[in-house]
Amino acid sequence: MNGITIDVGNTALKTAYFKDGVLSDFKRKTITNLEGQIAEAIKGDYNYIALCSVKPSVLEMVAANFPQITIVDSSDYDDMIKMYLGNPPQHGSFAELGVDIAVGCYGALAEGDGNVIVVDSGTATTITAVVDSVIEAVYIYPGFRLSKKSLFGGTEALDGDYRLKIKSGRAANTDACIDLAVYHGTNGAVKEIIHQIETMYDRKFKVYITGGDTDEFYIDAYRRDDKLVNIGLERYIRSKGN
Repeated sequence: MNGITIDVGNTALKTAYFKDGVLSDFKRKTITNLEGQIAEAIKGDYNYIALCSVKPSVLEMVAANFPQITIVDSSDYDDMIKMYLGNPPQHGSFAELGVDIAVGCYGALAEGDGNVIVVDSGTATTITAVVDSVIEAVYIYPGFRLSKKSLFGGTEALDGDYRLKIKSGRAANTDACIDLAVYHGTNGAVKEIIHQIETMYDRKFKVYITGGDTDEFYIDAYRRDDKLVNIGLERYIRSKGN
């Protein structure tokens, strides 16, 4: 059985190819012409193609142009939570966060023991704690580039490039001052949140880092895996018999 899962973010398109449930290829591309990129990615014969996205406009475009693609969206959230990550009546307050959070956690549980923390680092940095296979806590913190961009707006001297250019040493200009503070501040905040979660539940968690800014984290104890949402999608779709 051959299949494809597609994760569309704000700036990146991630496509994973599976053969009999085993990942065979993974591609991450910057979004330029999304419709054309999806059309190119799904060429061939596949038993299933599944997609999720944080952007409603993307889901509308896919529904209109790619009938062969199964869209996993908010309508699947309660089903996914009920099947794999807890009970909707108890955890329904997380439904508005987006199905990609549940899918990413489900992907992490493929290798975890039911206790995982997933840090999804993109526009926002989302920290989700799964305790005994149930989503118990979610924290949302500004992403690296969003933090930097919020300061750029009031600083005319800066050039509008929101990537972090410097992560150590001394800051020689305002740009570097912001880079160092955002880099160490975000890493420190995430580390403290993880510490608070482990203290709250009195256990150690396997921590996964995923998303577009995984390389901005310097803590080696975290497992970097940019494919968690794709893996979770594959598990979910196959479990549904699609």
